Amino acid sequence: MLLRTFFDRTGGSRAVIAMPHGWVRTEMGGPTAGLEIAQSVLMVVDVLTGQRGCQGLFFLSYFGNSLDWQASSANARTKAHFPDFYSA
Repeated sequence: MLLRTFFDRTGGSRAVIAMPHGWVRTEMGGPTAGLEIAQSVLMVVDVLTGQRGCQGLFFLSYFGNSLDWQASSANARTKAHFPDFYSA
């Protein structure tokens, strides 16, 4: 909702991107996480650089793949509470 509102306020003139950074080896991610910090940062920067000049609201993986907004259970709960917003 926050990104959607922010994007709407830009008038659609720029790219607004939601992107998980992956499971990173940090104190929080733990020693068995799949990515080193430097790997995660480079992947995120590559994806963001690739979106330069684009316009739109995007949910992308750190590989640059488009992710489905609907896949999130939190999103499903949000849709249940705000059906008018999602039916437009």
